[in-house]
Amino acid sequence: MSASRPDLTRSAKTNRLGPRQILHLTRQAVQLTWSSSPPLTLAIGGLTVLQGLTPIAIAWVSAVILDAVAAGVRSGGTDPFALTSIVALEAALVGIGFGISHARTFCESLLQLRLSRTIETRILERSISLDLADFENAAFYDRLTLARQEAASRPLAIAQRLGDLCRDTVILIGAAALLAGFAPFAFPVLVVAALNGFVVEVDLARRDHAHVRRRISNLRMQAYIQAVLGREDHAKEIKLFGLGRPLIDRFVRLHDLVSREARRLAVRRLALVSITALLATIALYSAYGWSVIAAAASTISLGDMAMSMLLYRQCQSAIASALSRLGALYSDSLYLSNLTEFLSSRDIAHEDGALTGPDAQDGLRVEHLSFRYPGASRPALEDVSFHLPPGRHLGLVGRNGSGKTTLIKLLTGLYRPTGGRVLLDGRDLSDWRPDALRRRYSVMFQDFIRYQFTLGENVGVGEAAYLEDEARWTAAAREGGLHDTVARLPRGLHTQLGHWFDDGVDLSGGQWQAVAAARAWMRTCADILILDEPTSAMDAVAEAELISRLSDLMKGRTGIIISHRLATLRRSDIILVLRNGSVSEQGTHDALIASGGEYASLFEAQAAGYR
Repeated sequence: MSASRPDLTRSAKTNRLGPRQILHLTRQAVQLTWSSSPPLTLAIGGLTVLQGLTPIAIAWVSAVILDAVAAGVRSGGTDPFALTSIVALEAALVGIGFGISHARTFCESLLQLRLSRTIETRILERSISLDLADFENAAFYDRLTLARQEAASRPLAIAQRLGDLCRDTVILIGAAALLAGFAPFAFPVLVVAALNGFVVEVDLARRDHAHVRRRISNLRMQAYIQAVLGREDHAKEIKLFGLGRPLIDRFVRLHDLVSREARRLAVRRLALVSITALLATIALYSAYGWSVIAAAASTISLGDMAMSMLLYRQCQSAIASALSRLGALYSDSLYLSNLTEFLSSRDIAHEDGALTGPDAQDGLRVEHLSFRYPGASRPALEDVSFHLPPGRHLGLVGRNGSGKTTLIKLLTGLYRPTGGRVLLDGRDLSDWRPDALRRRYSVMFQDFIRYQFTLGENVGVGEAAYLEDEARWTAAAREGGLHDTVARLPRGLHTQLGHWFDDGVDLSGGQWQAVAAARAWMRTCADILILDEPTSAMDAVAEAELISRLSDLMKGRTGIIISHRLATLRRSDIILVLRNGSVSEQGTHDALIASGGEYASLFEAQAAGYR
């Protein structure tokens, strides 16, 4: 069940990528793009090559037109049909160029949609394969946010830049070949002038990425405040406690903190880009000047002069574009590394592990179990031991923070012990295959989720295989005592719950708790039923009815109930009293009452409240 993998909870640090890493990430980006749609990827590649050939052909045709006109002027006559044909050819090439550009943009928009789905799906699949402990660590959320940030756009951007580099290369090869005949010096001069731009792009990309990684926690807090101020389940406290303005002020402070560094980067970018542009302009007009002087001296023809001017611009644009794209490729690779780092960890929910235990009659056995949360000064649980045979029921009692819910997470394999072990049917939980282990349990947590789904789907989540099975919804709702609630709702089990979507209605706390309890009737394959404060939000009548129904459901199953209402636990075969993470008392209800200890005091205090 355990697997060695990169630690997703360590703090994010600034990355510096070498050429080998960039090549590796580029290959991954191309693979992601290809896996999303091979036909679209091939189409974009072909159109990109044609984009590179078109401007060279146009430049050559323009030179032919000018030379033909100049020859006609010298000879005193021209062939109108021939000139018109050449002009028509150039017009056709320009039209073809526009068509190719629009076709590529169309294909890229389609590919972006498919790639976005592919990447978001992989991030979601990675998320559901991780340990519960990962989701309880702030550094993990930094990494998850970094992985999602621009994740859908970066792989396609890398593929696009590679295509554009190919196009620019085609343009440069063609332009260099045409210039070699009369201005061989021009190409190297333009390249050297543009190299500074590449250095600037790489430096700025590294600084920008480092800024994002340093400030990711602040950015997450800004997003959290936005979510808090925009959710209906927070609105009542926001209004009654007057939290709106203080939270907005906190948002503004965080935003300004991030913005100050962003402004410094923007100033640096402006200064460096301005210097780069000045150098490129000097190089371009130096080449221009040479062509004008050479044409005036009749060293080159007017057509060559016009073509050279066009080629100089195309060369400078292609060189600057190619080097800029290499810098942007570095930036894309930095952001893509956030995604690949998140996706590269090994799955927790892998296929190896046992499907059953060697002794089905042994049930749950806990031996000297201990657990300490990362960074905690003291253990949440320490040296807890008990045995719960199949079909027997356990009650858990303890004050808030005594370790009851932590124990449940350990018993279900959601946490891994830091000491001792938990066995099911004679096999350590770490040796079970995760999906096989989880099928054995049906759990109602105290902090159950109120999904913004229909009522039936809220019941159906109790068994994912039957999430949309209306017949199973109906049966579970009936067994769970939801029939009155269903009858009062406008669309019965198909009523949308919550207010995030149209026509949604909300339920009372007790009704929501009944919905959560009904999920237990969905999971018929489970032989271990765990209930964490199952009736805390219910009135006395609803509580008595649900406890009766749950007692029927638990017949023949192993049951564990956590409750502060000790009368609920009277029928338990064994009761554990937890204090500060350790077992202070253990026994049946009658035995614990007779011993006069903590359990007896708690029970007497509750009973006195009803006298």
